[in-house]
Amino acid sequence: MNFTKTPPELFAFIDNAIKGFKCDGRKMFGGIAYFVNSNMFTGAHQNDLFLRLPENDQKLIMKDYDEVSYFEPMPGKRMSEYVAIPESVFSQPDMLHKWLDKSHRYASSLPPKAKKMPKKKS
Repeated sequence: MNFTKTPPELFAFIDNAIKGFKCDGRKMFGGIAYFVNSNMFTGAHQNDLFLRLPENDQKLIMKDYDEVSYFEPMPGKRMSEYVAIPESVFSQPDMLHKWLDKSHRYASSLPPKAKKMPKKKS
């Protein structure tokens, strides 16, 4: 399996793009992901940005942008509710803001995830 390391420029790009969104960043997928109420809504994986969207919005964005695909962090392992956005699409500022906002609002509407309790040592 070929793996492309996420370029630092993409991390910086996403950090700039999410300014103004209430969220927390965490390392994931060899990159970074952003969460609202402990629900992941966007991040970087290899050379793509990914977004969490409800099914109807996934269909809309894939209809509008042929390059957008379902997000598969590993080949054949699709993450439901997520799409992968290549640079040819996410480099369009109006598009990016619109869909980041939709993703953030969707993740914000989900119930907060409960924090996992640390495992007790035996």
